[in-house]
Amino acid sequence: MNLKLNNEKSPSSNTGIVNTNITMDYLSFTVENTKENVGRIMGAFDIDKLEELSYGGYGYASSAMILDGGKVFWHSERPEMGMHIRLNSKSLALINMTPLGLLNRVIEWGGKFRRMDIAFDDRDGRLDLDKMHEKLSNGEVVTRWRRVARITGKEVGGAEKSGDTVAVGVRASNSYLRMYDKKLERAAKNVDVTDIEHWIRVELELKADKANEFGRILAKRAHVQLKETVGELCANLLWGLLDFKDVNNADDNKTRWDTSDFWAEFLRASSKLKLSTPKEEGTLDDSKDWVWKVVAPTLAMIILSRDDDKGMSGYDFIMECVVKGEERMSRSQQRKLFSYNNDGCAKKIEGILPAQNRD
Repeated sequence: MNLKLNNEKSPSSNTGIVNTNITMDYLSFTVENTKENVGRIMGAFDIDKLEELSYGGYGYASSAMILDGGKVFWHSERPEMGMHIRLNSKSLALINMTPLGLLNRVIEWGGKFRRMDIAFDDRDGRLDLDKMHEKLSNGEVVTRWRRVARITGKEVGGAEKSGDTVAVGVRASNSYLRMYDKKLERAAKNVDVTDIEHWIRVELELKADKANEFGRILAKRAHVQLKETVGELCANLLWGLLDFKDVNNADDNKTRWDTSDFWAEFLRASSKLKLSTPKEEGTLDDSKDWVWKVVAPTLAMIILSRDDDKGMSGYDFIMECVVKGEERMSRSQQRKLFSYNNDGCAKKIEGILPAQNRD
């Protein structure tokens, strides 16, 4: 990658630390609907059984949940539609494969990529949404996208922003870009952000032919020595779609203007990184903190309430929720519990309940 800078600062010269990530944050693909492929997918994703839902979607008659938020769609009477698999960030965090390993596995299954989201994270303060929105609005960019929108969110009656996004392009097209304040997004979900000073996410959404083409280019990089690294492939893709420029009034051709330093530094830092899948967010202690901050008043209200019409106390109701909740724990929650209990054995619910609540 050879970005032209007005000064040759290294990507980390301002902070001493490169604090940027590239993540494959979403992936969907379609494969033939065969028993062999069903077995391959369940084996590769370590799925014991499909949690079938009562509805389909996207033209498919049937669907099932997989991997804590992912979905698989199929149509028994129209096998030519194949099986469509959609993996969100939570699902990808649970798959024990590298991104390139997953992409190559899909190709081995004869699959086609339908959508791929590549997320670039800036934690160093290189990117500023106000500056990027201003440059886009003033046309100080080189891009094929023709639309830009600033989307901010607030709670009804509230003063503070709960979201801030600069969207570029049209969502229905084969490529679309969102640049947003990840810290605000997490705070709006009651996630503790006290340790986060700055977090801007640049999320590139590829669909249809764009997704399939780039997915195959990345997959090829796993077993063929290409000139570009995976980080360079991702950064160059983004650079080719959007290039922020410094105005040069002496030249009418914007393509010859220098790339803005903040953008060049961000792309150069990104080009040196590997592509990863999302990390499984949160620990059991994080869940405790969330319950303490958000749920504790509701728990107190229930436990302090009188017995209901069936004679069940609020305390007994909470204990029943614990028993039933264990049966419904997601794989992610089970892993957090497993990790928290150092001996690797999940505590039995009977050991948590007081004696009077055990049968």
